[in-house]
Amino acid sequence: MTIEEKTKLFLFISYSNNDIEKVNLIKKELEDHFLFEPIIIASNREALKPLVVKVTEGIHKSTVIIPILTTNSISTQWINQEIGYAMGTYKKLYPIVESSLLNQLKGFIHKEIDLPYKYQDNPDKKIENEGFLNSFRILLVDLEKEFNPYKKIEPTKKTDFEKSLEKVKETNIKSKILEEKRKFLGSYQGVNAALKTVLDMFNDLKQKLDIIGKNELEIFKKEQHNPPTLEFGSFGYFCTITWELKWADILDGAELIIVYFKKKFTAQSEKRIQIIKKEQYTFDATDNSEIGKWINTDKKIYTSEQIESELITWLVDNVSDAKLNLS
Repeated sequence: MTIEEKTKLFLFISYSNNDIEKVNLIKKELEDHFLFEPIIIASNREALKPLVVKVTEGIHKSTVIIPILTTNSISTQWINQEIGYAMGTYKKLYPIVESSLLNQLKGFIHKEIDLPYKYQDNPDKKIENEGFLNSFRILLVDLEKEFNPYKKIEPTKKTDFEKSLEKVKETNIKSKILEEKRKFLGSYQGVNAALKTVLDMFNDLKQKLDIIGKNELEIFKKEQHNPPTLEFGSFGYFCTITWELKWADILDGAELIIVYFKKKFTAQSEKRIQIIKKEQYTFDATDNSEIGKWINTDKKIYTSEQIESELITWLVDNVSDAKLNLS
């Protein structure tokens, strides 16, 4: 029996009508797919059958539920109900999420769980939809690996020609993803995304420093906007974070510069600064153009949260040691 003769598995697409372009991209991508077929309720017209019945039947029939979470759909009642019903029937959910919504997600799907299938919103809907489609293609590859029931009975050994065809397909997908990522980083949207990430980091740091301050550790903070800089410290130990752009409309040459230093006032009220270490990071994005990724000069990858943690740990450890040495 060939693969085509076997029963296909169904993917239930949960979406807002305002995102019909993205749904059509999925529908086209799955045309003649060897394993999966989409269930799109708006396209499933059956006379006299209530919508709620079509939705519940579609969810029961499906192997996987794919909610499309965007600014158009995040507060849509139907999507929230479909997600809740799917969870109640123990169906697997694989959401595709607009990255800018991560902090707004609540309920069954939120930022504390693994959400690998994301894309970056963009004023240019063509670029946005290309990023969305790349995310769906990555999801589709993962679903094929997980749910392909024929892999055990198919020949395990492939010919060199079949391997070459697979490599060409894989290379083309990866190449397209990398090209979209390069376009994003080389665009004005990439510059804005980097700036937003820096300012979000500043705000998060200030909130954490305020909490530390409430626990009787006096924290000095100073901020400037051109270039965006945050300086903070206590008991003679300080850090500055500066976001420096080389060009106004692209990220080429832009750096996040972090300086750790000691500041001491002499009897003549002169400041003496001793730089302890200096770190430099460049802004990067994931293959889905998800923001908030940094690469240091050693090519190590950091999230904004990891950088914040390193800064606060350094300050608190040094201040604690200095205070205890005076006791």
